[in-house]
Amino acid sequence: MSSTFYQTVENLESSSENYFPVYISVFNEHNELVGQLGITIIKTTMLFSSKALQVVLQIFKKISTRGVWTYGPIIHEHNQNERIEILKTLILGIDSVSSKYGLVFVQG
Repeated sequence: MSSTFYQTVENLESSSENYFPVYISVFNEHNELVGQLGITIIKTTMLFSSKALQVVLQIFKKISTRGVWTYGPIIHEHNQNERIEILKTLILGIDSVSSKYGLVFVQG
């Protein structure tokens, strides 16, 4: 089973300190890869649509970190029930990554 080029380290890596990939992989009981998702972590200034919030942002210069769900998920299972379980596991992984990196949100 394979992924796409877009899910590879070569595509998602960056030399920037403010931009780096995190990978979530799901394996079955035979240690076979059955699901995967790349999330790009981006440390950026949070943008708000409200001018008042933008002013507050400028005052505090707060840096916010967000994640971008990148080209996925890829699920290598055809059974509908298994696909749902894999997706649930990926969502739990996203929650874990969000907590670990203090993400404000994950865009996907």
